[in-house]
Amino acid sequence: MKVIGLHGILSQGRGSTDVILSDLKRLGHRTHDLNLDFFSSVTVRSRRKVNEMARHLADVVEPGDALVAHSAGCLISLIAMRDIDVRFGVVGWLSPAVASNFWLPNRGCDELHLFGNRKDLAIWAGGLLAFHPFGWAGCMGHRGVSDIRIRNHIYNRWHGLGHGVFSGPYREEVVTTLHEAIVREGTKSGTSYLP
Repeated sequence: MKVIGLHGILSQGRGSTDVILSDLKRLGHRTHDLNLDFFSSVTVRSRRKVNEMARHLADVVEPGDALVAHSAGCLISLIAMRDIDVRFGVVGWLSPAVASNFWLPNRGCDELHLFGNRKDLAIWAGGLLAFHPFGWAGCMGHRGVSDIRIRNHIYNRWHGLGHGVFSGPYREEVVTTLHEAIVREGTKSGTSYLP
C-alpha cells in the first residue's frame, strides 16, 4: 500500500502535498505523487473535468491506500469517493476547498483528518465564488452530519501559514498525525504501508 499525494489548483504540490509526502517517505512510507495536469479554479467549475481528474485518481488507487490532498485536490478526492466508489484507508486533507457540510460515503475512507486555518484567505475567497463547488471546510472544518471518521484540526494563526505552504509546528503535527494514523490503520487491517 502507498500514500498518494494530490495537489490543488495552480500548483504541482511543491509547497503542500510534496512537503508532507517527502516527510512521510523519510519515515519509511511508500509514496506516489500524483501530478494531474495543471488546472485552475475555472477548470474546477467543469463537472466533466473534475470527473476526469477523479477517474485519473481512481486509476492509481488500490483499496486501503492512504491519501494526502490539498485544496481542490480534496474536492477531487471527495468526488472519487462518492461517484467512483474509490476507497481509502486514511485521508489527510490540507486546506480543503470543500463545503463544510460535506458527507463521506460509508466506504469512502476509514479515517479523515482535516487540517485547516481560519485565516486562510484563499479558502475564504474561494467559498465566496458564485456557482462554484469550493467551500469553507479549510477554514471552518467539517460542520455537517456527525461522522466519527472525521477529525478537525483547525488553526487560527498567520504564523507561516499561507494556503499552500506548510512549515514549523503545523507541518510537524500534520506529518505526525498522518504517520500515526496510517501505521494504526495498517496494523488494524493487516496491511503495511512501510516497506
